[in-house]
Amino acid sequence: MPVKDTTILRWLGERGTSNEDVLQFIDEHGFTVLGKDERHTWQIQTPSANETVNLKQALQAIERIRIDRVAYRARVHEQKAKESFERSAASLKEMLDLYGHTQNDAHAWGYSPYPRAKRLSDGTIEVTTYHFESEWHTEVCQTEVEVVNYLYTDGDGYWDPGEWEKE
Repeated sequence: MPVKDTTILRWLGERGTSNEDVLQFIDEHGFTVLGKDERHTWQIQTPSANETVNLKQALQAIERIRIDRVAYRARVHEQKAKESFERSAASLKEMLDLYGHTQNDAHAWGYSPYPRAKRLSDGTIEVTTYHFESEWHTEVCQTEVEVVNYLYTDGDGYWDPGEWEKE
């Protein structure tokens, strides 16, 4: 059952939005306001012009579009971070294969710059970092990806893992 425009517009108006602002907002999102029907309910055409909806449905569709865009940006960010981590792990592997030890000038989460990595005789990787609390810390990781994840992942997101270079 369509919601009458006066209810929604009054609700929006109480929050500082005029009827014209709401209609302009809808228009800016590609919807076309056709006018009111015999029950005084706004009739709005969707951007694809294949459906007529009421004001509430139009606002819900706009909110779904906004949520989809936020989710898309999050997926793009996550993919870029994943690719950056993969590049860093490949760079780490290359330097360890060439020299057996390497360093990275990117800041690791909770650590100063220049974490160091060294391949041990059993194939594992020893990672040495300098904490801001003025202490050295050593961790042993199984793979290059594990090293990068250990150094550059935290609960708040990702840091730039950077490239590994000759120590």
